[in-house]
This record gives sequence, C-alpha cells and structure tokens, in this order.
Amino acid sequence: MTSLQQELELGLEGEGSGLAHRTARFTIQLNLLNNGFRATDGFLDDWIKLSAAGRISTTFQFRKRFCDANHYQVYMKVAGKPRWVRVVEAWGYPMVYYAGSNPKPLLVRIMPRGWHLTLPGQSVGPPRFCTRRP
Repeated sequence: MTSLQQELELGLEGEGSGLAHRTARFTIQLNLLNNGFRATDGFLDDWIKLSAAGRISTTFQFRKRFCDANHYQVYMKVAGKPRWVRVVEAWGYPMVYYAGSNPKPLLVRIMPRGWHLTLPGQSVGPPRFCTRRP
C-alpha cells in the first residue's frame, strides 16, 4: 500500500463484507483492468457507493472519459510530507490517481465534489497512458 493510499483512506474498514458487495467490487475491478487501470479497495468502495446512488455511471468507456477529462495536480500533505498528487475530474468528482512507472494508472480514491478546488494546484495534461491504445 502506498503512502498516498494510506493517507487518503477514510475509514472504510468493516464495510462491504457481504457477498453482493464483494461481487460488485470484483466486477468493477475486472472491468477497470480491462480498461487499463488498477484500483485500490478504497476507490472501488467509493465507486460502488456513488454508483448505487446514481451519481456515476458504469465502467463502460471509462478510459475515454478518464483521458478526455480535466487533469490536475494538487499540492497536499501525504503521510506528513507535502507532495503533488494527480487528480482527474470525471462525473464532477475528483478522482485521485497515481501514474508512476507501471503502464496501468492506480486509481486511489474518489473525493467529494470540489475537494481539489480548495487546494493549491495546477491544470496538467493527461498521463502518457492516454496516448497508447488499450
């Protein structure tokens, strides 16, 4: 688990232990992998909650939505150290991700609407991942 992931975990331990939740998490994770993404459990739980509330759609064409969306870098403390964190805004929600050396970006968390606007940051282009075919 990365320090970014640990810092952004919001206390979801104990949630989603039912078979239906585990099945939904597995299905979303598989679909995201097929779209070229990795995802943390926190991201998958956030996705399930927002999807159940009708606030975000399915993973169908998520790669296109991700690559066409606005991307930002925001400056925040992660594990007590200030650093730049990448964020993409899809369906109006900022989604924190890590695009390191792995060819598949790691989707870390879905944050509340407008979260990234309260932090110092800048607009950036999409990661190299978006220039390659899946």
